[in-house]
Amino acid sequence: ISLIGVNVNAQWVFVNPTPQVNDIYDLAVPTPGNVIGVTNWISDVLVSTSGGASWTIVSLNIDRNLRALSFLNAMTGYGVGGGPDTRPWKTTNGGLNWTVLTSVPDTTKYDVSFFDVNTGWAVGFNSFIIKTTDGGMSWSSQSPQYLITKTLRGAATPSSNTIFAVGNDNCILRSSNGGANFMLISSPLTPQTDDFYDIKFMNSQTGFITGQRQRILRTLNGGVTWDSMYGNNSGSVTIYCVDGNGSTVIATGGDGTILRSTNLGLSWTSSTMPGFSNTLYAVRFESANVVYAGGDDGWMFKSTDA
Repeated sequence: ISLIGVNVNAQWVFVNPTPQVNDIYDLAVPTPGNVIGVTNWISDVLVSTSGGASWTIVSLNIDRNLRALSFLNAMTGYGVGGGPDTRPWKTTNGGLNWTVLTSVPDTTKYDVSFFDVNTGWAVGFNSFIIKTTDGGMSWSSQSPQYLITKTLRGAATPSSNTIFAVGNDNCILRSSNGGANFMLISSPLTPQTDDFYDIKFMNSQTGFITGQRQRILRTLNGGVTWDSMYGNNSGSVTIYCVDGNGSTVIATGGDGTILRSTNLGLSWTSSTMPGFSNTLYAVRFESANVVYAGGDDGWMFKSTDA
């Protein structure tokens, strides 16, 4: 598949993997030059081993979307999404072939996060949380419906026993014992009606949450407490994804919005992707300088001076 490349400004280059035009919901960049993306509709998986110079499109041929990826290395990764009857998928050859994981309970799954190749969690509708410790062969329910019944949209595993899930109405869940028990963490936002869409930890202590009205929260103590770093009650743009490398953090969302911080979230600059006014659902760093973003209609961008 040939590359279409267009310079859209000094920082970003358009690297659309034609002829794919489905929305890109998530990206993974497990090793330099190795980019994997998942899409809506028939769940095309986009695979590049050349940093976006060329692409292979793998169709899972299911009438559902894949929403999220979790890769542990260049070969092993997991994908979740779809509707209530769609199971997660697993690859062991960098996304070129996928196997459906049939032992997973039914429900819509919005995110997946693995700490290592064997241990991971998936989250979704109605406070759904499941865990595997054998690489997806079997799963156990850890849904904290004794606490909440909110839709959970983002998950993160900063350490082997620590799992976070975020979702509707400012919901932040944290477990420090591998998901055996969860507690609700207080959000600093008022009113607490905004939905959170993503959570990302830079290390075991520093993490970010993003969501509606350009909300960005930050923790510096492993998620025990969170502070509001960006956003306001009158905003209308949703920030769907956040990622970082070193002290640089980038968050993307609706209207082609790009929020960038070079001081680990203390201050942010806002811009939009030139020539693109739709939603950027995903952003992932490859290295300190290289970052990818993807969104509506199969648009994907790459920067080499992040």
